[in-house]
Amino acid sequence: MKEDFWAEVEAEHFPSVLDEELLNSLENESGKIYPKSYIELLRTQNGGYISKNIFTTPSGRRIDYIDRISGIGGHTLDTAGDSEYYIKEWGLSQNLILIAGVGHWWIC
Repeated sequence: MKEDFWAEVEAEHFPSVLDEELLNSLENESGKIYPKSYIELLRTQNGGYISKNIFTTPSGRRIDYIDRISGIGGHTLDTAGDSEYYIKEWGLSQNLILIAGVGHWWIC
C-alpha cells in the first residue's frame, strides 16, 4: 500500500491501532471473516480519511465520493464493527461487512 493512501488530518481524528482481539471477537460473533486485504490496510492505519477519493471500479464505473475507510473499533469514525447495526437499520444483506458509506450507499 502506498504511504500516501491515508490523508493527514488533525490528531484527534486519527484512529487507534487495530485491536486484533477485537477483530477476532467480531469475526467470531458475526461468523464473518474480514477480507485479508482490508485487514492488511487497517494494520497500516485503522481507518480514517483517505488522500484520494476518486476510484474506478473493475467494471469501469467512476466513484468519486468516498472520503474515508472504516476501521475496527476505538475511534470517532464509523467502524466496520458497526456493520450489524447498519445492516439492520438499512435492511441490508446479512453477509456484508461495510467499510465505507453513509446510508444511501455502501462499499462492502
